[in-house]
Amino acid sequence: MKTDRRSTDTRQRLIDTTLDLIDAHGWNEVTLGGVARACKVSTPACYKHFPSKTSLFEASARQLSTSLGERAGSLVQDDPLESLVGIGSLLVDLAAEHPRLFEFNQVSPAAVAAFEHPDEHPLLALTRGEVERLAAQRGTTPEPLHLLVWSCLQGYTQLIAVGAATADITFIRAALRAIITIGDN
Repeated sequence: MKTDRRSTDTRQRLIDTTLDLIDAHGWNEVTLGGVARACKVSTPACYKHFPSKTSLFEASARQLSTSLGERAGSLVQDDPLESLVGIGSLLVDLAAEHPRLFEFNQVSPAAVAAFEHPDEHPLLALTRGEVERLAAQRGTTPEPLHLLVWSCLQGYTQLIAVGAATADITFIRAALRAIITIGDN
């Protein structure tokens, strides 16, 4: 079966434009009609590629996670804690440079839905993998540890995104070291 390149290009333009509009205005302000206008296509053309705004946002969230996951992949180290510090640093950079994309990536309905299919979201999958390595080293269960790590990184970077804190890699490392000991005897 042959793929129509124009269709694939339009689909990709819709995703790219959605991310650009989210970066500029926030995910709550982006509409399917606005994306269509920015791409110079009709709203029905959007529906040809995405049956709903939700599906467009989910595709955009996957693309953002893929991009971040590729960048995070180069930060993986022998010590999973240091890998998580690198992932935290990547999220801090996103929060500081693109707070609206950060918010979309962390708390939008598309981001929340990603937790149901983490294997489709490379950043989330990589983070889970590093937490599993850390849990194996510590002899603990990965699920509670994942919740602790993700909550720490998400909370700290959210504070940075709204300007309530400044980025400090030393703090990220110390906070992660402290939270992984929660529940130790």
